[in-house]
Amino acid sequence: MAAHIAMFGGPRDPARPPDPARADGALRLRVPERSPEDGHAVLRAEALPALLPELERNAGHLQRCWDQRAPGVAGGQISVHAQLDANGHVVEQCLNEDTVGDAALQRCAQELFAMGRYPVVGVGPTAVTFAVQLGAGAGGAG
Repeated sequence: MAAHIAMFGGPRDPARPPDPARADGALRLRVPERSPEDGHAVLRAEALPALLPELERNAGHLQRCWDQRAPGVAGGQISVHAQLDANGHVVEQCLNEDTVGDAALQRCAQELFAMGRYPVVGVGPTAVTFAVQLGAGAGGAG
């Protein structure tokens, strides 16, 4: 599958209340991982779990997309390579993996990753991979 760059609007307003997903196991947010070295600042492995709470805070957005699409989709994983700026905002994304095969869910996942205000995890731009597992048996966050 060819990589496709996605740009989204700025992060979600911090005054907006949390929008978590239901705890029914339909989606599982994975702890972000370091992306392969590509000239960006090196992300400390111990900083990665600090990104997960922000994903969980906004996961209701992806939950609603899944609820609409699930009857016709088997589930799977969507993984996105993202660049975070020095302020913890996603400035660019490209698709790494999509075993779900649903363009609407792919877009919702990328919107979820883009709306975060992540803790500053490096000096300057940082490359990270976000992934979400969708479908029966996906489990909870982690």
